[in-house]
Amino acid sequence: VPQVTNLFPREHAYAVSKSRPDLVEYMNHKLDQLKDNGVFEELYLKFFYTHSDGYVKARQEKILFFLLIVAASLIVLGIAIKLYIDRLKKKLRVNYDQLLIAHENLQAQEEELAAQNEELLAKEEELLCNYNKLHYASLHDSLTGLPNREHLNEQLKEELEKAQKEGHTGAVLFIDLDDLKTINDTLGHQYGDDLIIKSGSILVEETKASGFVARIGGDEFVVILPGQKARQELEKKASKLLHALAYEYDTDTIRLQTSASIGIALYPENGDTREEILKNADNAMYAAKKTGKNCWRFYEPSMQTEAYEQMVLKVALRSALNQGELTVVYQPLVRVLDHTVIGFEALLRWDSEQYGKISPDVFIPLAEQTGLIHSIGEWVLKEACFFAKHLSEQGQGHIRIGVNTSPIQLSDEY
Repeated sequence: VPQVTNLFPREHAYAVSKSRPDLVEYMNHKLDQLKDNGVFEELYLKFFYTHSDGYVKARQEKILFFLLIVAASLIVLGIAIKLYIDRLKKKLRVNYDQLLIAHENLQAQEEELAAQNEELLAKEEELLCNYNKLHYASLHDSLTGLPNREHLNEQLKEELEKAQKEGHTGAVLFIDLDDLKTINDTLGHQYGDDLIIKSGSILVEETKASGFVARIGGDEFVVILPGQKARQELEKKASKLLHALAYEYDTDTIRLQTSASIGIALYPENGDTREEILKNADNAMYAAKKTGKNCWRFYEPSMQTEAYEQMVLKVALRSALNQGELTVVYQPLVRVLDHTVIGFEALLRWDSEQYGKISPDVFIPLAEQTGLIHSIGEWVLKEACFFAKHLSEQGQGHIRIGVNTSPIQLSDEY
């Protein structure tokens, strides 16, 4: 009490004794004051209450209550957690079901995409196959399977570039099958095609070690021989090819004997461009045909001049008939015994306004090549008939008129 109140001075010690009733009364009076002003209660609670049975019981009750509150809270928390977990499980189950459905959809889409991918791959393969077929067809002849003109141009361009850059040389052989048109016109194109196929195979077989063989159309083939320049070797090669192409071919009715004409041009000596080297080899081939067919000729500059002149004459010949430059002269046939004229031979002459008199040996083959021989030959026959009529009117109907005709005219329907 003295530590919390000034009721009793600390320097004094007090004792209660029944022998001092006045002191007892004084102490009781002071205690009553402590009770009245609440200090006694305060002191009691602070220093004595915690040692009392009531305090211990109350404290136990508080602890128990706290434990009950904690237990209740834990129970409520557990229930809440369980509800949350149940709700979360339900939500997870829903999400799982959705994910499962999404997974199944993705699997279905994946299978569909895989099928589409396989279809696209198949189409790509088909397109690639078609492209390869078209590319092959664009570079190869449909009848023989040999490289065509386009392929030949590419190969020849490559060879000429090597010739310019690396000093390479070579030869181009222009090959034409003799009289194939006659076979097509008389026996049919099936036999002509068979001859073309067989001839192509022969050329490939004879040059497969070092040559490139192409069919550029009709009855024409071109062979490129890289590295070949020596004329002696080329002569042997050309002769060997002619021998191989001169074979017998049996049809249902007759046996045919084939042959070919070959023109040879060297590169870069006779040309350093595709057009020039092919043109010169072609000119050499026509020179071989003019010589008599079934032979070969090397290109010479004079052939180019001759080819140019023929081209110019062909153009002039087309207008010669309309411009009155063609005439028919009649050479008499005289019987020696009595010097009597028994006939005339009709001879065609061409007196060109631009080029002068041109020999029949020159313009008749040109007329046959261009097809003008049909119209010119018909005109000559009519002129001869008019002349025969004129003789008949003069009383000379017994005199016969001979007219030269081209074999090509015999294929006409008249």
